[in-house]
Amino acid sequence: MDTDIIIQKRNKKTDHCQSRAMACPLLGLTEQKPNGSMADGHAEAAVDIPGQISKSTRSRDKYSGFAVSWFPTKIYQMIVNHIALGYDRCNDDQNTIRAKTLSYLVRTCTFLQFITEQYLYSFPEGSRLGSYKGQEQFRLSLAVDSRRPNLVQVLDLEWDPQMSSRRLVIDIERQCSNPHTLKLRCPKEARQGDEFSQPYFEDLADLFSVCPKVRKLGLLTSFKEDCPIPKQGGQTAKFAGQLSHVELDGGSACFKKSMLPYLSLNMISFTMMFNGLGDLTGFLETLGQRCPVMQRLELDCEGITAVDLVRFCKASGSSLKLLYLDNLDYHESVLSWFFPHMEVLEQLILGPDFPLHVQDITAMLSQACLRTFVAETYDNQPGNFFHGATSIDLGRALARFLSAHRLTLNDDVVRWRFLVEQGCL
Repeated sequence: MDTDIIIQKRNKKTDHCQSRAMACPLLGLTEQKPNGSMADGHAEAAVDIPGQISKSTRSRDKYSGFAVSWFPTKIYQMIVNHIALGYDRCNDDQNTIRAKTLSYLVRTCTFLQFITEQYLYSFPEGSRLGSYKGQEQFRLSLAVDSRRPNLVQVLDLEWDPQMSSRRLVIDIERQCSNPHTLKLRCPKEARQGDEFSQPYFEDLADLFSVCPKVRKLGLLTSFKEDCPIPKQGGQTAKFAGQLSHVELDGGSACFKKSMLPYLSLNMISFTMMFNGLGDLTGFLETLGQRCPVMQRLELDCEGITAVDLVRFCKASGSSLKLLYLDNLDYHESVLSWFFPHMEVLEQLILGPDFPLHVQDITAMLSQACLRTFVAETYDNQPGNFFHGATSIDLGRALARFLSAHRLTLNDDVVRWRFLVEQGCL
């Protein structure tokens, strides 16, 4: 495919896709010893060394006997870096190709293994750590070489109802001194039972206590509102106070009780999707008080009132740069209430179940920093948009909006086809 076409496609990916890529590490891992027999030449080199290079400009790998060029190490680092990072993160086929290529490289010779392992271990593939066996293999591979634990930056792990599995996760985290991101996923079998006992949450507090450098937390859970609070609550509070990014998928009411009151004043990004059951009254009020410099808010508004949302956005207007909102149980204008207080908003993304009215489009005229505006809809349906608006009023409001932001807006998607069919444009 032509390079220009590929670049164009990449540019069309949304921030959500990019965020999801960060949340889903791309690379597998190797369990072989750096100087062991598995490092011998079991695969052809993925880097083609020109045949014109004379034998006098080559050396041989000490262990595998593979001929290594005397090119500067930086050249090989650039090649491996391109293989590892120069791809479409939203393309599963390219994910697979990159992982296999790196796996071949790491088996070619110790020289390439040394360069490649930093990518294999920095972001170990979540699917490889989704079972007890995979986690045990990963723990053993870390013990082989003291360099490997220091490479790990992201851990994406299952938080299992089995105590042995939980203690293994804690042991892995204890070995790794530098992870900045921790993602915990509650397995399906734990979501339908009553396995969320006191020891379950005591172990969770123990895990947090061995994560001194973690700044980004992702929780995929279905913890109930009445979940037990760890007796050593100070560990959980201390951990919450060091976070700058949080992503919740379920368990919001439990999070409100156990961690929300202790979040860092430096928290800049908060995502809450699929809130689950439980009382979220006062959630945004506490979040605003604890996190006065929030820059990114992505919110499923189920259980959140329009009044609380408006208050939070008004209070955070001087810092909020990205705002994603959906699923608000309210049909009147909301955006127009707080837009006058938004000073640096750059990206506004509305889900199909968030109300959008003509006065909201008019209120957007004041957003001088706005770069991206996306209003998602169901197929050929307007969603919760422009109820009661006449085509003339809507057309005029949109025309003023596009005119005001014609020099700054990068991505304006309001289901233009639907609007054209309705005679609005």
